[in-house]
Amino acid sequence: MNVQLFSKGKQMAPKKITVKSLSEADPIGYAPALSLRDSLRTKSSELGQEETDILFRLNNAPPLENVHNARVSALLGDEPADNCGALSSTRERLSKIHGERRDLQAALEIAEGRLAKARHRASAVICEDIKPAYTAAVKDLAAKLIEADAAHRELLNIIDGLNAADISWTVHLHPMQARPIFGDHSGKVATWLREAARAGFITKSDIPKELQQ
Repeated sequence: MNVQLFSKGKQMAPKKITVKSLSEADPIGYAPALSLRDSLRTKSSELGQEETDILFRLNNAPPLENVHNARVSALLGDEPADNCGALSSTRERLSKIHGERRDLQAALEIAEGRLAKARHRASAVICEDIKPAYTAAVKDLAAKLIEADAAHRELLNIIDGLNAADISWTVHLHPMQARPIFGDHSGKVATWLREAARAGFITKSDIPKELQQ
């Protein structure tokens, strides 16, 4: 006869919790700050690519083309090369890019700071909204850990009895101590429960005496 140890009917699927996005929580503060930061990042990336393209052109210009710019040629009394004007404007554009990138970097740092503050404010709104569900989940987990720890102690009591009687039980029964989960002497569970109590999710009286280490 096939016996099911775990009844599917008793298993409960986790409740679906909807968490607001940061933009939904603060559409006036966070959303514009995020849009500005992303816009500045895009501009910085575009300027970086333009700079790369200009440097490639200058580094690969033919020798006769990559000569003095028009102003230097005039000072020297030289005739500017046919393409000197084009490269001269390219060099000027490169110089402007350097300045624009410095300004963009300064603006981006400020935008990142504003976004961080907006994220903090929006996060506070979301956390306040989700707090009841979060608290209930922690309490539920605490109760289940205490119950599971009691079951684990029962298993250990059986094993202690077998060992005390000098039974070679591991030959016939697969060892199933869950110390990696619960810790030695339930230390991991006790630590977690103490932390939950310190955070105010449960009270110290909720913790069994054997776990109040």
